[in-house]
Amino acid sequence: MDPARTDSITPAITPIAVLARAGTAVVYPGRPMDPFRRELRDAADSLVRSLQRVGLELGYDRDGVAALDAYIERNRSYWSSDDRERLTGSIGAFLGECMVETYGGSWRDDPARGPGVALPTGDTAFPLTKAGKHIRGDASDSVLSFFEMTGVIIAKGGITKL
Repeated sequence: MDPARTDSITPAITPIAVLARAGTAVVYPGRPMDPFRRELRDAADSLVRSLQRVGLELGYDRDGVAALDAYIERNRSYWSSDDRERLTGSIGAFLGECMVETYGGSWRDDPARGPGVALPTGDTAFPLTKAGKHIRGDASDSVLSFFEMTGVIIAKGGITKL
């Protein structure tokens, strides 16, 4: 790691399963959370707190996703395969929470594909899958483009209407 690049620090993220066992549930005003969503929100909040330590402020909106997208692009070459694997859950949880807060919908657990966001159109997006692809791949698998495309899908009335 380049010592001059403080933004290239890999955040200390607690894996989602550990959060669930530790009982770190947080209550968020105005929106009751089932244990499944609470686990994902806690993972996202852990990422937000970790990145605050390196000067990156994230909100649960498009600007937060854009900042995270740029952070991934700047830093993924510094991350080990273990770092990438560990970050996938927290980055995906943050992306999904931004989708829920911005577009509506809710988290659901798909037995075959893992956590997904059920959109108001009836479609389901899988932000943890996209986060993993972006972390391991290139800019064509951008979390920001995924977030923005979700908005387009919702505006058009569903993926089949594109």
